[in-house]
Amino acid sequence: FSESNLEYSAQQRCAYMNFDSWSAADAGFGTTYTLNNWVISDGQTTNLPTVAFGGRSCVLDSDAATQYVRTPYLTNGIGEINFWYRNRETDGNPAAGFLVQTSVDGTNLWRTVATATNVLTMDYRHLTLTLADRSKHYVRILNSTNVPHARLCLDEFIVSEPGPGVVFSSVTNSPTSPTVAQS
Repeated sequence: FSESNLEYSAQQRCAYMNFDSWSAADAGFGTTYTLNNWVISDGQTTNLPTVAFGGRSCVLDSDAATQYVRTPYLTNGIGEINFWYRNRETDGNPAAGFLVQTSVDGTNLWRTVATATNVLTMDYRHLTLTLADRSKHYVRILNSTNVPHARLCLDEFIVSEPGPGVVFSSVTNSPTSPTVAQS
């Protein structure tokens, strides 16, 4: 709301990634890739013949040190997080797992806001998480599995900024010291 023209304005932006435009074709694990300020660390993108959404998806393999996907900087904070995930192995074994984390600066002090363990399904599952956190500006999905060759497949990320907020300023009491008898 603008006090100068008495009009409302609501704009909600989002960061979207489906990995189809990544050109690092099926490169090995252990490398960090960046595209449009999205980061894949120790993971890869790949064309899988059974991918539900077509195109490329991201795979995080537990054999690498710290594997994650991180969003670009979200100026106004984090609203809602949406993505699809599944176990990359054809038989769902070993089980995969991940943490959804947020951070102010994208480099340290990550706060875990959701956890998924024992991901056995080879079919994509959807995760939606509403945070409305204006103080955090990055989201990452961290592969939390420490079993060798546990692979997590991720696709179709959408992370929105929080909806409009209200800020009060110059608040005063009138009368200065109200009593019960005053109305």
